[in-house]
Amino acid sequence: MPEDKPRARLKRKLRRPPRIKLKRSASYTCPACFESNTAFYDLGGADSQRFTQDCRVCCRPSLLTVTRDETTDEWYVTAERE
Repeated sequence: MPEDKPRARLKRKLRRPPRIKLKRSASYTCPACFESNTAFYDLGGADSQRFTQDCRVCCRPSLLTVTRDETTDEWYVTAERE
């Protein structure tokens, strides 16, 4: 019967979902009040993403564009007034 215990441990480990980090953050400057903010974007999404986020200081909306450079695999965030 001692052989069943390692199998039970293996089954328990296989049931856990894999931990995949799908979101990443980047800093940007609010185009209205020029304060620094943090944006979270989806790594599992497209290479170019556009969304609106309110500034945490002045509460004005900013249109954020997140793009990935295919050659360097780096992400860039640009912000403009909505």
